[in-house]
Amino acid sequence: MNTVNSSAVALPQSQSVINRIIGVFTSPRPTMDDIVARPSWILPLLILIVTVGLSGYFLKDLIVDQALAEMDQAGNMTQEQMDAAEPWIERSALIGPAIVSPIIYLILAGVFMFVGNVILGGESKFKIAFSLVCWSGMITLLSSAITIPLMLSRGDMASPTSLAFLAGEDKKSALFFLFSQIDLFYIWWLAVIGIGFAAAYKLTNQKGIVTVLACWAVFLALGMGLKAIF
Repeated sequence: MNTVNSSAVALPQSQSVINRIIGVFTSPRPTMDDIVARPSWILPLLILIVTVGLSGYFLKDLIVDQALAEMDQAGNMTQEQMDAAEPWIERSALIGPAIVSPIIYLILAGVFMFVGNVILGGESKFKIAFSLVCWSGMITLLSSAITIPLMLSRGDMASPTSLAFLAGEDKKSALFFLFSQIDLFYIWWLAVIGIGFAAAYKLTNQKGIVTVLACWAVFLALGMGLKAIF
């Protein structure tokens, strides 16, 4: 009898794509543990690119109108210049998010690795970090489904699930930046990234979430400082 094979402990079967998507919402820690064991990023990244591309498509007119209104308010462009800029704004609304999103997720994975490997002295691989960040972005699916119709009905790009409405009308102020970042889905997404961070570095969920929220606080402080200066 082959006692080696009979006593070998096999890894649990990998979750399916659907189970991973659902698990991000319903059971994030087991899902993140599965992603750490079997990292994959191509499919979730494609889903995210399609999602932000569709968001740009549906919000295109609102984005163009808001950009033109800000140009008009600034008073440093003629009507002819704004008319010439409109097609470029429209193209950017359609194509820009799909190009920028992968870059943002790459940067987030880099920050993930820097904090975990350098500051905390842990050990993980970039593929794992990037996979965790991309899968955590599935929160965007629900966020887009809820916020886009509300944005269109309100005629306002400010997220209806954030505290931006408390900051007044000046959308370039530091206060508006702060309140716009305090968003239900954004904080949920950060919490899921925190759980992924905990899974990657074998921490408790609480410590992972606190670490990510601390990084977010640094980002908020820098953003508000830049807004105050410029």
